[in-house]
Amino acid sequence: MQHFSDRLSRAFALALRVHDGQKRTGTDIPYIVHPLDVCRLVIARGGNERQACAALLHDAAEDGGEAWLEPIRSEVGEDVLELVLACTDEVAVPGAKKQPWKDRKLAHLARMADPQAVPDEAILVLCADKLSNLTDIFRDAVCIGDEVYQRFTARKEGTLWYYHALADVFKARRAPYAQQLAETLRRTEQLPG
Repeated sequence: MQHFSDRLSRAFALALRVHDGQKRTGTDIPYIVHPLDVCRLVIARGGNERQACAALLHDAAEDGGEAWLEPIRSEVGEDVLELVLACTDEVAVPGAKKQPWKDRKLAHLARMADPQAVPDEAILVLCADKLSNLTDIFRDAVCIGDEVYQRFTARKEGTLWYYHALADVFKARRAPYAQQLAETLRRTEQLPG
């Protein structure tokens, strides 16, 4: 990464607003550490400024809802919004119920497998996101065992199914972190319950 303009600072400031008061699932850890970790991973693999901004905002539409779409566009740029939307499985709509978890994940996996729907630029952000999440699951599972899966809608079986499916998609797409994700998944599954 050569040079960042103040656009990355604007993306970070917006991410702080989006995730204000949020915690990582089942923990007291401020949520913002996750977008920061994803951004770090993206930059470490040579991601550009647009990808770094999208990494900071990748959960804005999915978790924060459609109200954040215009602020992303106006404060960070249409090109970053497009990348954020490519990384989003479903934009949250106030008052509307999300699609069932497995239906959402299957649809998102199918989109990620299609380079026309999700460009390589988004795949780096997505793979960094999933690696960050799985690394957190692994770290917590080392400490509390299978109890970690109680935090998730899909529990252990569904969560591990999803990460296997992700590993397959990322391997097929030759994502920069595909091998690390597969290795972290292997190590996670070897932990005692």
